[in-house]
Amino acid sequence: MATQKEYQALFDRVAALREQVTNNLSADLVSNPQLADALTKQIDDLMSSVVVSDAGKALPPDKGLSSLAGIGPSASTDLGDTRIPQGVTAYDDTITSERIVAVGDMYYLWQHEKIGVFRVVQKLQELFRAGSVRLSGGQGAFALYQFDRRQVLRYTQRDRIAAYRRVFGYGGGSAPEGARPNTDFHALFTHFVQQVTLFWRDKRISDVIRERAYDPSFGSIAIVRRAGLDLRNNLKWLSFGDVNVLRV
Repeated sequence: MATQKEYQALFDRVAALREQVTNNLSADLVSNPQLADALTKQIDDLMSSVVVSDAGKALPPDKGLSSLAGIGPSASTDLGDTRIPQGVTAYDDTITSERIVAVGDMYYLWQHEKIGVFRVVQKLQELFRAGSVRLSGGQGAFALYQFDRRQVLRYTQRDRIAAYRRVFGYGGGSAPEGARPNTDFHALFTHFVQQVTLFWRDKRISDVIRERAYDPSFGSIAIVRRAGLDLRNNLKWLSFGDVNVLRV
């Protein structure tokens, strides 16, 4: 694991390399933007290789704590001599699939909420307790018994309504304290669905009347991608919290 001085020196050297390459090839970079992308990728790959190599080195038994605290023979006399981990994950740019899938399941739960699935099961439980439904044993009675016993594990209707309001902006309830309703979701979602529909409509028409119908340049795929990225970015920030646990 590199020290703080080495860590900072690495960034300074990489910055100097970028500056030197830009100055030496300024004329070529203006006329050939692809060259700039290729050079940037090469420099980023060099940086990544250094980070991966440093991460593979064996760590001190105390993870460098004694040198930072000034204890023992390896104590650092300067802050720059302390060890620092490299390669901090850029979590702001990372999309965790589990969170996006959880939002999809939450939308599925909202559809169940709208058609009354939860209210039906609650009503069945009430009728079972009152003896109005003709069940005394068997799979149905046992399932209702399990449903009753597992009540402590389930989120309440108020919790569900608050989650729908926070994530999708749907429902007439209020968002949890400290949160705001996601009023942008529905417009972004409908826009994405509309662009996908238009793209495939045009694609189907081109299959009939146009040569090279499978040419990827045909159609407004860029608009579809932009709409999908906008929707994903919106859901990314609203999928934190208890959404994953609640849908499970």
